[in-house]
Amino acid sequence: MTIAAGGLAVAYALLGVLALAVLLPFGLTSSAGPGALDALVEHGTGWWLIARWLFLATSLFGLGLVVGFRRVVPPDRAAMGDWSAAVGGLGFVVVAVEQVRLISHVPGLVRAVAASPDRAREMANLSFVNLTDRYGLLTFGAVGLWVLVTSLLLRTSLPMWLVGCGVLVAAVFLTVAVFEGTWTSVVAAVGALTVAPVFFGGLAILVRRWPQPAATVGDDHD
Repeated sequence: MTIAAGGLAVAYALLGVLALAVLLPFGLTSSAGPGALDALVEHGTGWWLIARWLFLATSLFGLGLVVGFRRVVPPDRAAMGDWSAAVGGLGFVVVAVEQVRLISHVPGLVRAVAASPDRAREMANLSFVNLTDRYGLLTFGAVGLWVLVTSLLLRTSLPMWLVGCGVLVAAVFLTVAVFEGTWTSVVAAVGALTVAPVFFGGLAILVRRWPQPAATVGDDHD
């Protein structure tokens, strides 16, 4: 759990810096639609690909943290813990699938559009629309719901300030899942740079101090 939480903290912080410094100014925060394609053709895919790899890293660290969190949920909340783990696991799996698809297909589409704009652009726009989770309901919504529920389930084991950070992280994710527009990208970038590293970094430090029997008790009641 320490590595997973620490990895998430670092990955989200880097994403926040990258979004505010490069992606937002260049219009590269979106992964769908003609506007996203035009921005990639104009500015290239380099920084955009780095962001996609960072998102892929968050999915892998996130899956590890989902499993780790489930092991320390109190036995009397095991059913809710199972439900939360399933939702969070689904969200992070969709994040991983989405990023692999984007990393493998989009650079080729951008090169094709740059070389032959008319036909290639029509095909590329269709490909951009055909995403696994175009509106982020699973990638942001499911993960945000998992953070919220898990933070509340572990409220007796976590300091209240860390529970509060978890609620704020969930609010950021759910806002991005429900609303659209440039302002949501700004909210996501600021959240990734501030509350997300504090929450996951705090977890990385705290879980090292949790007594081992706490995890064992949860396992015995699974």
